[in-house]
Amino acid sequence: MNTKVLPEEKFIERVEFLIKLFGSAEKLAKETGISARMIGKYKSGDSVPGMDALISISKASGYSIDWLATGHGPKRHVENVCEEESPYGLGWNKTLMTEIVEAIEEACISMGAKLIPSEKSRVITRLYEIYAEEGTKVKKEDIRRHLKLVI
Repeated sequence: MNTKVLPEEKFIERVEFLIKLFGSAEKLAKETGISARMIGKYKSGDSVPGMDALISISKASGYSIDWLATGHGPKRHVENVCEEESPYGLGWNKTLMTEIVEAIEEACISMGAKLIPSEKSRVITRLYEIYAEEGTKVKKEDIRRHLKLVI
């Protein structure tokens, strides 16, 4: 019963971006509490989210409601990033940081690598900068490539 008030084709692009960011429509659905079927409807343009769904998507992704709905305004919002200021200004995304640290740990184990804390922190920082800037999902092959440069 949603009326289409969002610019449909542009919202579809943002939904596709979020699906890519989360890795799949199912993962996006799980993190937002919105059914995978409804995410599919957003992706196909058959439906647009109401305010509750936009809020859920915003909280799960760290992207602002304004940007999600219109494509305008600040892309990220401070509420879903850490309340503390980072050296980069906007704060930091806890989910992204967790994914990077976990991927580095897994890669170190599988590669039989051991990093000293200063090396590990440099790798984490650099990867965080890359992924936060690009807005892409953490990829294990990227993690391994960066680790090979350090080891």
